[in-house]
Amino acid sequence: MLKTVRSVFERIGLWLDKWIPRIADFLLITVLIVLFLMSLAVFIIFFQFLYTVYLGVWWLMKCGF
Repeated sequence: MLKTVRSVFERIGLWLDKWIPRIADFLLITVLIVLFLMSLAVFIIFFQFLYTVYLGVWWLMKCGF
């Protein structure tokens, strides 16, 4: 009985040794992709703001202000 329980835990241990690094890598890659997309969105919003300011200044200069 004890040997059977021990073999079950050994199998679980082997399964965890195999799959936990893969799961951790997948989660790390997912987090890095999400962070990259968020930073890309921030830069896009920032440059849209700068372009809007540029167009506003251009329009004011065109109107003679």
